[in-house]
Amino acid sequence: MPWQGIEVLRGPGGRPGVRLSGTAAELAQHAGLGPIDVSISHDAGFAIAVAAATTSRPTHLAGSVTSKGMP
Repeated sequence: MPWQGIEVLRGPGGRPGVRLSGTAAELAQHAGLGPIDVSISHDAGFAIAVAAATTSRPTHLAGSVTSKGMP
């Protein structure tokens, strides 16, 4: 996914949001991705961000996660 098509914007109340354009938006749509949530934090010259997207398509995992770990 091209980085040039991914923007992090300040939404209402200062909450960060993600806007996709161009190829990034096309790839996300083709993959069935829904809204992308993002969390950003920074302190003393360091920054970190975490983003998560949901999908409307069912996923089929090869195994399942159990209390003993992944298969």
